[in-house]
Amino acid sequence: MTTPDPTQVPSVRCRAPLLSDYHPEDPSFVEIGDVSTVPKCHVGSAGSEDKQPGEWTKLLWECPWKVAREGEKPKGKLLSIFFAQDPARELMARWNFFESGKREEERIRDRLSNVESAFMYCLGEVQDQPCRSCLKSQGPWAKCVKLPWGTEDALACANCRWNGQFQRCNFWRAAQDPGTLAAADRGPRRNKPSITDDMAKKAFDELDRTRKVCYDIHDELDAAAEHGKLDVVKALARQLRTWADVTDPCHKMLRARFSPASPTTPQ
Repeated sequence: MTTPDPTQVPSVRCRAPLLSDYHPEDPSFVEIGDVSTVPKCHVGSAGSEDKQPGEWTKLLWECPWKVAREGEKPKGKLLSIFFAQDPARELMARWNFFESGKREEERIRDRLSNVESAFMYCLGEVQDQPCRSCLKSQGPWAKCVKLPWGTEDALACANCRWNGQFQRCNFWRAAQDPGTLAAADRGPRRNKPSITDDMAKKAFDELDRTRKVCYDIHDELDAAAEHGKLDVVKALARQLRTWADVTDPCHKMLRARFSPASPTTPQ
């Protein structure tokens, strides 16, 4: 894959030469599955200096995760664009968001939007004025980073792209017409015909999967508490809250599909 014309992709202008091994020479030789060697978690804050691309960016561009691959090809048009560019910075997480590099890698490969979010952080431009969500420390990354050429849901910053929460981002909202914003704020209507049985089943499956993740985090919480690791306990508690937030779209969809038109208050 070749780097796009810099006049077409503003984010690659005036960039210093980088290592040449970010793009696998032959993707068919990249093993898809669990990563055997996971880098340490790099942490910082909005005021921290960017780190030069390193182990995490190399891992991202190898992209050994099934969720982000279709055979030898990256899944989706966004990843196809990302692969053709060189990273501008190393991943840097917020303090205590991930308790280890292993947990960071697990969360990234959990879903396609998280892989895209990590790429966006490495490729985009740091915003002088962060979005409201980043000011509230929502999302995993240390800085509010946005692609200068994004479209659709990629108009959001990398933090808001995490877990597919792009509709909350100021940058995404600023580019929408009033009708789109109203629909996003209103959410699914009760008994909306377009919510099919298949969509509902997928929502149930997603809730089951998320519940299992929460049970696993709960077990890790118990172990950390027994050993008095307060920082780890705080990080895991934050993750539990994040996973609870992830269930919101599924809950809304299922309520819209199965709740009565005029619900009564439970007794």
